[in-house]
Amino acid sequence: MTEFPIILKREKQGLPFSLILCIVLAVILFFNVLFNSLYLRIYIVGSSMNDTLTGAVASDVSGGDFIYVHRFIKPERGDIVVIQTEDKVIIKRVIGLAGDEVALDHGKLYLNGTLTEEPYISPENNDPNKPVNTFAPVRVPEGHVFCMGDNRDNSVDSRSSYGCMSVESIIGIAAEWSLDFKDAVTAFNTFFEFTLPDLFR
Repeated sequence: MTEFPIILKREKQGLPFSLILCIVLAVILFFNVLFNSLYLRIYIVGSSMNDTLTGAVASDVSGGDFIYVHRFIKPERGDIVVIQTEDKVIIKRVIGLAGDEVALDHGKLYLNGTLTEEPYISPENNDPNKPVNTFAPVRVPEGHVFCMGDNRDNSVDSRSSYGCMSVESIIGIAAEWSLDFKDAVTAFNTFFEFTLPDLFR
């Protein structure tokens, strides 16, 4: 009787589950650290950026928008920026850069003498008869920006005691993707910041 050799096939051994889990967690941690080094999460409080951004009545109350800002980008006209003042953090829009001449005439913006359209401004937030919405031309000094809130009727900005703000005081600039997907970004962060903690109270 002929005997045939018995061949045992060894199953290919993959990486242990614990090692795969460690690798996945390490990758997630790496990208989380990288993301947080590039972006800063901002919760909008107050009405100075209505209707572009909705602000909560207080920092510990839900209802405001969440956005992310780039930490290391040079500001341009039209950018939404987060600024560290002497007493608090504010969010405004860059209207003029160094060397620009900025003026408002009954709510209409003149930049370097030219009437400039502002599609982000709602007529309900820009009363042409309010004194704050008219001012003589201001020249922006070197190293500074002229900023205003999109809610022109209710914003403390470069028209007030803040004046032109130092570029060095800018913490970050709103990321385009964060504004494009603002509703999703806000819903995600609101869940983890306000909704989830409330479930365990």
